Amino acid sequence: MTGVSGNNRNTPPHWDIALLGLWWSCNYGAVLTSFSLHCVLSRQGYRVLLLDHAPMTMASHVNDPGSVFRTFFREEGIESIPISSRRDAERTNRLADTFIAGSDQLWNYKYTHNQDMQYYLDFVDGEKRKIAYATSLGDLPVQPPQDYLDRIPRYLDCFHAISVREGDSVRTLRERYHISATHLVDPVFLTSMEDWNRLTQKASPMPDGMLTYFLDITESYGQACAAISRELALPSAHLLDPSGDMELKKQYFPEGRVHAAATIYEWVRAFQDCKCVITDSFHGTCFAIIFNKPFLCIKNAQRGATRFTSLLKQFGLEDRLIHSHEELPGKIHLLRFMDEDAVSLKKHSLKQRALDWLQTNLSNPVSEETKEKGIRCRQELSCWRPSWKLRLRRRISKLARYCLNEKLQKKIFPIMGKLIPRS
Repeated sequence: MTGVSGNNRNTPPHWDIALLGLWWSCNYGAVLTSFSLHCVLSRQGYRVLLLDHAPMTMASHVNDPGSVFRTFFREEGIESIPISSRRDAERTNRLADTFIAGSDQLWNYKYTHNQDMQYYLDFVDGEKRKIAYATSLGDLPVQPPQDYLDRIPRYLDCFHAISVREGDSVRTLRERYHISATHLVDPVFLTSMEDWNRLTQKASPMPDGMLTYFLDITESYGQACAAISRELALPSAHLLDPSGDMELKKQYFPEGRVHAAATIYEWVRAFQDCKCVITDSFHGTCFAIIFNKPFLCIKNAQRGATRFTSLLKQFGLEDRLIHSHEELPGKIHLLRFMDEDAVSLKKHSLKQRALDWLQTNLSNPVSEETKEKGIRCRQELSCWRPSWKLRLRRRISKLARYCLNEKLQKKIFPIMGKLIPRS
């Protein structure tokens, strides 16, 4: 992954599309979501630049150039530009004509509120093409401060086209903001099997038994998975999420092979090589479907429940969703078989619909009405000033991330939330 700069200040480099996502966060699914959209757009002949908002967080773990996530983008030769301030974001208008907010929970206030409205592309000039591809609002209802809510429809109204990842979000945008949106699948379903195979060839073979991938593992789930592995007579392998106490997570898996710091290549190959999957991850579920692996999906309400129900409904796999470890033994038969033909047909249909939507909205000209709305919106909202509470929260957050380690940050932020509410 590289930063970009022009040899001549008057002639900066230029890309067809600037892509804004959460790829810079320490999360396998977020990385592969942006990789997939970049891959699909590049195969359509577009030159794509990723916008890197990690410097704005000042958090060391997402800015670490040696992390498996940044190493992956660097090895794949994907170009990016660091965004460390509002001014940096606005300067990207010189670099591209089309801006895409590229999937994942970009519009989930819980995860992106510290960067205000940038994931609504508020820094993009009014005459530019703005597209949202399969963006997620997270769990409903969304309850940010009222001044934040008041600005959302103004920015959304300036988009050339909007699609969302969850079916419920179509209704929410229509009823709450009078905005039309299309329901499309996550970008990982658009990537060709040829491209996934190209990635997995860069990793050694992974275990071919039962695979688990948990974002929020508990001892109960670890014990239940061990029992299921014995019942199926399959060896087990466990992918660990890179956040949190890794040593504690390892203790929850006394049996099987534990992968504590898998590369992106190893992570994808683990899904390709296994025989079945148990996961509480949205993207873990996606990759089980991509590689036609029988799976059970644990509804992870802590990170957003509606995305699981929406995804499984699209593929007619609602019976594979469970709510607790106590349900695992009663559904063990679903780990032995999946109707690959039916799932493959659905994947093809949903993928083609999404590709057609992208091609149409990237080729159709932006209407003059949309451009005028965008220009007026930038002019009117450029005078908006965050409340003193929001400004104070931002300053404390930045200071804490810069001066304190992650354990102290986790203690400080809940206290700040009680003393200085967002609204």
